[in-house]
Amino acid sequence: MRSFILSAAIMLTSFNLFSPEVKASDAIALSDSLSVTQLTENTFIHTSDGNNGLVYFNEDQALVVSTPATDRQTQDLIDWITNDRHKTIVGYVVDRWHPDAMGGLAAVHANGITSYAYARTAEIAKEKGLPVPQKTFQNRLAIKVGSSSVLADYLGKAHTEDGIVVWVPEEQVLFGGNEIRNNHGWVGNIGDASLRDWSTTARRVKQNYGSARIVIPGHGSFGGPELIDYTINLFEPFSANGSDAPLTALPSQLGGEPATIVDASQKTLDGDSQLLKDAVVLVQDKTKYLRIEAPAIKWNIKSNRMDTAEGHLAIYDKISGKAAHRASVHYKKLIVTKVDDSVGLAVIIKSMTPD
Repeated sequence: MRSFILSAAIMLTSFNLFSPEVKASDAIALSDSLSVTQLTENTFIHTSDGNNGLVYFNEDQALVVSTPATDRQTQDLIDWITNDRHKTIVGYVVDRWHPDAMGGLAAVHANGITSYAYARTAEIAKEKGLPVPQKTFQNRLAIKVGSSSVLADYLGKAHTEDGIVVWVPEEQVLFGGNEIRNNHGWVGNIGDASLRDWSTTARRVKQNYGSARIVIPGHGSFGGPELIDYTINLFEPFSANGSDAPLTALPSQLGGEPATIVDASQKTLDGDSQLLKDAVVLVQDKTKYLRIEAPAIKWNIKSNRMDTAEGHLAIYDKISGKAAHRASVHYKKLIVTKVDDSVGLAVIIKSMTPD
């Protein structure tokens, strides 16, 4: 069973699935919240609070992709590379503007390390008053590391409008970042996503780097090129719809109510609970609408909790008072309950399959 909190973004914990032909070493803890895991002779994943990045060594040099979310974590990673591995960091690649990819950029610059990013990433960082990457590129950049080169490549909009992938040819390792989802993971944070473009962008990733032996997603377990295929299929329905346009079918009577029954063939009371048959219910918090469609729903009105066995869940972001960006799954069991006003809704899903 897995759970996540609906607030400004949706994050889902991932299954621990690994590509069968690749065996990673045990994780090395650098701090309570930061670890590194060796994948090949010269590549490591750095992981902090569920966020992945890449470290590549070649001869006496190193390149790092994606900062941990904080300066402290980033400094711990830099110290491990320079003091424990005795390598010189020749560059730090920021793969998107979100805090879990560049939150530690101030520490990178404080250590005199050159930072690289896609041009739009630097523009967004400047617009938002964030630390700005120093060197930018359009479309593709080759960065020399020892006697080899690493490619940073922008292939289109997906998780964000500026996300890139990073390719290590000698190791056949692709850092897919948040452009690529972990196997059997879910859509993740879609607040800044271009859903209609995501599948097309993932197809470009496959076309260019489908030969990868190892693919590292921005969150969750690494795998092989099957992660690229999974991402293509996950977002194909949005591509088919051809639009990220706001949905207009949501009823206006939602107001401040925690839930609204849109349709039900039968309603009966059982103590504090209302039992709904063949029902469609809308639940909301400050940032999300949930549309639950199930043969049977038990709604405890007193505790604001809903339980359903087998059905369909669709989630919509509220943007400027409207709902936008749709994500949906089929599930075997669903529980929705209100935590508090600051957190919003807790959603517990068992055995889900993305549409």
